[in-house]
Amino acid sequence: MELIRKNEACQMLAISMNTLDKLIRSGKLPAYRVTETSVRLAREDVAAYLESRRIQPPPVITRRRKPAPVTRVCEYYPGMKVV
Repeated sequence: MELIRKNEACQMLAISMNTLDKLIRSGKLPAYRVTETSVRLAREDVAAYLESRRIQPPPVITRRRKPAPVTRVCEYYPGMKVV
């Protein structure tokens, strides 16, 4: 287990330090207190959190082609009534 600093985790997740602190406080991202003032995170935990936030691509919708317009062939005979 490789422990990384908070600023490294912020770069991996592309978030601010405040947002990272909120994630740690809420328990969404586990952290380890190494000394009284320093906190470290497991690289695997950060990568797993990042993977859990992945958005699935929407399904591919294939569009139906519009049917070709129906051309009606009307024959006209002399003496026929046109409606």
